[in-house]
Amino acid sequence: MLEINGLCKFFGGECALDNFDMEVGQGQIFGLIGSNGCGKTTVIKILAGILTPDRGKVRIDGKPILADLPRLKQTVGCIPAHFGTYPNLKVKEYMEFFAASIGLYGLKGRDRWESLLKRVGMQEHEDDFVESLSRGMKQRICLARVLLHNPRLLLLDEPVAGMD
Repeated sequence: MLEINGLCKFFGGECALDNFDMEVGQGQIFGLIGSNGCGKTTVIKILAGILTPDRGKVRIDGKPILADLPRLKQTVGCIPAHFGTYPNLKVKEYMEFFAASIGLYGLKGRDRWESLLKRVGMQEHEDDFVESLSRGMKQRICLARVLLHNPRLLLLDEPVAGMD
């Protein structure tokens, strides 16, 4: 499913990634482990289409990721290490907003986000304001949000930081 060959990324004169290679097959779970500053987040940002690599190839299902960014956005879901939430929204408003942003409106959208909140154990908090939740609860809401479009590849940067 995912192939990375010779991936390189530079920031100014600093090399963040130097000929990074990896493969992840369909249905596999893969974790990047390393010290701070070794390039884990850089890899994730490239896979999510946020950064462009300086060299190397990245393919999902054999197709270059940067050749079709709309397809990439449909295929990949990403939760960054420092995710943003909208504190003045209730959880259900937050989920409705993101469902609508991918074309899930009305009952279809509500059914989808309600089932995801249930899956992550947050259905009882849909009327709570996002700002009132713990970091771990916000993390679970972000997981539900990123699953709205049923991505084939899920990227989680610091996935258990603050998770309760």
